[in-house]
Amino acid sequence: MMSEAKKSGIFAGVAAVLVLLAVVSAPRAREAAVFVPQGTEFYPAFKDPLKVAALEVIEPDELSGGFKPFRVQVVDGQWSIPSHSNYPADGKDRLAKTAASVMDLKKDRLASDNPKDYEEFGVGDPQDQNEQGKKGRGKRVKLFDAAGAILADYIFGKETKEGAEYRYVRVPDQKQTWAVKVKPDISVKFEDWVETDLLKVGTASLRKVLIDKYSFDSVEQKILGKAVYSAAREDSAAPWKVSDAKDTEETNTETMTSITSTLTGLKLTGVRRKPDLVAQANDLRNLGKLPREALIAVARALSGKGFFVFSEDKNRYGMISSEGEMQVSCDDGVIYTLRFGDVLIGSGDEISAGLPDDGGKDNKDPKKDEKKKDEKKGGSENRYLMVSVAYDESLVGPAPVEPKAYVADPAKKPEEQKADEEKAKHDKEDYESKKKDWEKKKTDGKKRAADLSTRFAPWYYVISADAFSKLRVERSSLVKAKETPKDEKKPEDKKPVEPPKDEKKPDASKNDKKPEPSKDVKKPEDKKPEEKKPDEKKSDSPKPDEKKP
Repeated sequence: MMSEAKKSGIFAGVAAVLVLLAVVSAPRAREAAVFVPQGTEFYPAFKDPLKVAALEVIEPDELSGGFKPFRVQVVDGQWSIPSHSNYPADGKDRLAKTAASVMDLKKDRLASDNPKDYEEFGVGDPQDQNEQGKKGRGKRVKLFDAAGAILADYIFGKETKEGAEYRYVRVPDQKQTWAVKVKPDISVKFEDWVETDLLKVGTASLRKVLIDKYSFDSVEQKILGKAVYSAAREDSAAPWKVSDAKDTEETNTETMTSITSTLTGLKLTGVRRKPDLVAQANDLRNLGKLPREALIAVARALSGKGFFVFSEDKNRYGMISSEGEMQVSCDDGVIYTLRFGDVLIGSGDEISAGLPDDGGKDNKDPKKDEKKKDEKKGGSENRYLMVSVAYDESLVGPAPVEPKAYVADPAKKPEEQKADEEKAKHDKEDYESKKKDWEKKKTDGKKRAADLSTRFAPWYYVISADAFSKLRVERSSLVKAKETPKDEKKPEDKKPVEPPKDEKKPDASKNDKKPEPSKDVKKPEDKKPEEKKPDEKKSDSPKPDEKKP
């Protein structure tokens, strides 16, 4: 039998070998485990982009060292942007497109499992408090379903060595950084998520554009440089005609095209929610019903954006804007009023959403504000805009004229009476159809005006300086010198100059320089008979006959 000491020695040796094997093989086992997910999807259960009910994008803010969140989600049944006071977003299609661009992503190549490489790959978590202010933070994208559960959560970093179609990607609670083939269609620009057609109006429906151009000096309480002018047309095919145009002027079609295209494609650069009292006033129509304190609060809030309330009579109020206004009339009776407020200079969220203290609640000193505008540098120039809507049925046009009822004419033949009866029947049907269309146009116009009023009431808008300059044009830009038709110029140039000179030169040269040659004499003799025929008919002049010999 083997002694106990010998057995203990054998067991100890075997144990030592097993420990050694474990130590040697452990790194390879761990390395193999890391590579197991390669080629698999990050979120295999995420297959339907239409299930996405909210998107959140967190970007690092290099200036503050913190981060900037941007979110789109459904609020009260409507797609909205919470970071912009829940302004309505054109979110459904855009969100589905964004979701589809980051769905089915696969782990193509393991780049690293070392957190020290996050900065190099740009996959640091922008929301991580420990990473604030550091370089190498990426863009974090979260997709949620209707219940608020996360469908996908990525941190997108820099491009990889594979090229522009690949990026470094990491899941926030995992150490591994992967090279992934992806082109994420992710925008945090306000203008990419909102309705690009603010007014919702087509060029064909425009009938009149009236420009009330002036500037308001809020310090001196004076209106400066006021001028009112307009352009109108009878229908969509008719030319625009400028009011009070002189005989020497005609409409500048390039300017009118610029105005109408700007109106029909008016884009926003930002929004601000109005205080509730201002929104409820519904373009001043209800201001007279407000208590004095509430009225003062409304006036103060409006003046912070360049809009000033004044009293027209006891219970009626009007508004003056910093840089005038314009009215746009449509063939369905809808009339837009665009009021141009104060200038706004800045960039990014400062323009699109405003700063935290940008509420227009304080009655600021206009002189100080002007100094700040002059001192402020950088960013783009924009302008506050207020839009309101009214309805005027007369723009729809008069009602169709009802034809007279058919009455048989006994003096006509039966076939003629039948033809008249058929024509009367056709005219009646045509009238009923036109009347129905006319009534529908009025009804639709009233509804559109009401819907637009509800849409515009809660908001101040911000538009670019370029859009403002294209709308607020001088009258001199609406007209140009009338061109004289080319057909009228040509005869004026030819008659006094060319014909008389061409006729006189051959006569002078032939009579003075070469009277003797027979050839030259015969040519005028061939012409003379044509000139003498009328002389012979007169028979009152014998002298030419005497001169012949």
